[in-house]
Amino acid sequence: MTYWTRRQVDSIQAALGATRGERQQRLGDSAARCRVFFGDGTDDRQFRLFYRPLATPTRWVEINLNPWLRRLNPWLKENDNYLAYMHAYVVNLDRRGPEEIMVKTGGGTGVQGYRTVVDQTLLLSLDGPPRLLWQSIDGRREEVPPTPSVEPGERVGGNRAERSRTVALRNGLMYVSSIHKSGRFEEPDPQLTPITPGYYQYQKGRFRRVTLSKSAAHPKPE
Repeated sequence: MTYWTRRQVDSIQAALGATRGERQQRLGDSAARCRVFFGDGTDDRQFRLFYRPLATPTRWVEINLNPWLRRLNPWLKENDNYLAYMHAYVVNLDRRGPEEIMVKTGGGTGVQGYRTVVDQTLLLSLDGPPRLLWQSIDGRREEVPPTPSVEPGERVGGNRAERSRTVALRNGLMYVSSIHKSGRFEEPDPQLTPITPGYYQYQKGRFRRVTLSKSAAHPKPE
């Protein structure tokens, strides 16, 4: 983690916005508690995540996500162009203790029109040094362009396939939807992180699948 003053973070935002304004994001989490910037320069990480704790309104923390991202994607290098987007949100799992940050990020690689895209979710605990609570691959897409036909001006083939699901925090529970499937992948069928659809509650250092009662006030572990 790296600590910054609010003035320093504002300066970083202004400097990046002057050159990469179209790719720099400031996420309006009520009082702008989270900011994501697109790094501009050979020494910058592609995305830079800043978080402002409630207890220190003038101090911002920069969190380096690269170790976790590379663990999920071994081919991901620190300064390549793999990631296409990153969104971060301040959340609270139990609505009592320290906050968490949910990060939605993804991107792809492409060669001569062939493109693969991966979407993923990370949930970071802010109870002390940032700690990973949840990490999952939640979407994969494949796009293969059509090739020229023997007939002038015509193209044949091409492919588009997708596997995706929703992962979100709802009323203090992690919700995982069923997987939506469309098309057939030309490469070996890629898998998402294996998770049974349903609701999950964080208890004693792990997520446990729960069933919701009619009132949904007291979910029961399975």
